[in-house]
Amino acid sequence: MIVLLSPAKTMGVTPSNPEICADASTPRFLSMAEELVNTIVQIPREKLQKRMKMSDALTDRTIEEYRQWSVAAHTAGGVPALAAFTGTVFQALDAATLSRDIWQRAQNGAPGLRILSALYGVLRPGDRVLPHRLEANAEIYRFWGDLITEDLLAENDEEILNLASQEYSLLIDMKRLENAGKTVCTPVFRESRGGTTRTVAIHAKKQRGAMARWILTSSLPSVAHVPEYQLHGYVWRAELSTAKEPVFVR
Repeated sequence: MIVLLSPAKTMGVTPSNPEICADASTPRFLSMAEELVNTIVQIPREKLQKRMKMSDALTDRTIEEYRQWSVAAHTAGGVPALAAFTGTVFQALDAATLSRDIWQRAQNGAPGLRILSALYGVLRPGDRVLPHRLEANAEIYRFWGDLITEDLLAENDEEILNLASQEYSLLIDMKRLENAGKTVCTPVFRESRGGTTRTVAIHAKKQRGAMARWILTSSLPSVAHVPEYQLHGYVWRAELSTAKEPVFVR
């Protein structure tokens, strides 16, 4: 099984576990990322700020990060992707407390973990990344085309658990994966209020990270076992679910 996550806008610059850096790898699409960076640094400051909806301070920092970005820096520095992102999903996943064995299994696919990225395309947990800010949008979808889908098709695993956001899920042609024989499962997390259920973004993000950790630490063998998830008060609701979209309600 391959678990998919979205990246986070917030990133750390130093890994908390030196052992993990010893196993660090190079992103598969680093040359494509370089192409994107070379395009981004040519965008006028005001246009970049408006496009990415950033404050003055964040714009200045983002521009400087891209100026410092280089292929060579991924060999000399960088942080393994799973340790680099620090947003809500990754706080719940708490990668710093995962054992080295779990990191290696997540890297190699037993079960595997992949982080979708607007800049890097798709990242394995140990792939070195540099600080950056870039969101998925129509231009990014066109840039990556079918490359990310083809990368997932090449994975040995036949099951994909999609815990990525809708924005990043659009980087992948899910129908093409299914037509090629892959099983794609996208869990949904909802809150029960006044007799109805609804998705609350912050809670759903936390559960995507928590479920990813649960799968990695328990070495869940198949998406067929996903309905067994019962952490933080969430319970699988069969009457609301389909095989492709299991629904968990708290």
